[in-house]
Amino acid sequence: MQMSLILSVVISLVSLGSRISAVDPNCKIDLAFVVDASGSVRDDWDTLMQFLVDVTGQINIGPDGSHVGMVQFGSQAKKIFDFTEFNAIPYDEEEILRKITSIHRPRSGEQTYINRGLRLANNEVLREQFGMRPDVKQVALLITDGKQTAIPNRNEANQFDVANAMKARGIHVNGLGIGFFDPIELWTLVTVSAEVVTVDDFSQLNQKVMDTSEILCPNPTTTAPPTTTPLPTTTPLPTTTTAPPTTTTPPPTTTTAPPTTTTPRLRLPLLHLPRVGEKGDPGPKGDKGDTGPPGSDGPEGDRGLKGIPGPLGPKGALGVPGRRGPPGPPGLLFNVTDGGPLPLPPPIVE
Repeated sequence: MQMSLILSVVISLVSLGSRISAVDPNCKIDLAFVVDASGSVRDDWDTLMQFLVDVTGQINIGPDGSHVGMVQFGSQAKKIFDFTEFNAIPYDEEEILRKITSIHRPRSGEQTYINRGLRLANNEVLREQFGMRPDVKQVALLITDGKQTAIPNRNEANQFDVANAMKARGIHVNGLGIGFFDPIELWTLVTVSAEVVTVDDFSQLNQKVMDTSEILCPNPTTTAPPTTTPLPTTTPLPTTTTAPPTTTTPPPTTTTAPPTTTTPRLRLPLLHLPRVGEKGDPGPKGDKGDTGPPGSDGPEGDRGLKGIPGPLGPKGALGVPGRRGPPGPPGLLFNVTDGGPLPLPPPIVE
């Protein structure tokens, strides 16, 4: 029984050891999650947040370890938290994980403005005034299930310009593509195209936690040395000895040409890695797309100030005559013969 338990533990360690040791246990990075919050992510938001929680738990969160911030983007970008959100000591991992799991899922109808998410991360997360440490590696992990929405304002920086500006500052841009993302776009945005992690749908994210963590925090001690194929051995040349004849005549000179030995050339396997060429000329302008659905109502604005009274309007037209009123009470009667008043008649009872 005890031997079976030991064997099961050994088998588990052998199968998991390479995955565990591939993440640097002393990882120290400033990581900004740049998360797609478009309408297509809404139904899988909880799965995506659990993925962020799992990755965060692998990269050595702590005061002297890794720190994290987060930006989400849809039609607009929103900063969820930066590196100053939590107390530097103890920089509690559980508090960060609770913050991530409390983020509300996005509204339906949100679009995919990757450029705005990257720009906000570059300007308001990965900066020293927002807690970024200049002496550690800075990383932005872009997560998207789509492609950049067309930018309506030609003066607004596109996603490639923003990513290049981040990389010029020394920020390492990584990418995670889900489902129907644009691979060429994502490979162009990241620092190393071979490090892009991809999944077919959100249900596979839990299988990529370790892959993503290893790319963010590679362990320098676990890099396997390159395997070298030994060169083929060459058969030594045969030695030829010619005995001289027993005469006074000088022995003839005999030259034996050594056999030619052809050494087969070593063929190495070709590695087909994605390569990004020079930026091409802009293509022709596409047809105008269908009108999108109307957006949701925005919040009610503040009540405005009371306006100035307007000028007096013109005199209105004469109205229609009113209804005829009831008859009045009877008047006094006077006796015209002697000047005295006559008695009033009795009142009319209706």
